[in-house]
Amino acid sequence: MVGLLWEIWEFMVNKNADLRQFLMRRFNYYVDKVTWPDTILDLFLDFLGAIVYLYII
Repeated sequence: MVGLLWEIWEFMVNKNADLRQFLMRRFNYYVDKVTWPDTILDLFLDFLGAIVYLYII
């Protein structure tokens, strides 16, 4: 769930130039360009990590 929220946050920051510039100026926070392969890989790894975590418990 957190991974999905993080990916949505990255999309929002990339689409909103004012928000992106505010974060860069105020907090020195930079979000790289979002690409579909990167997003799919992140969500897949989050899902896989959750399965492993639930299996260990």
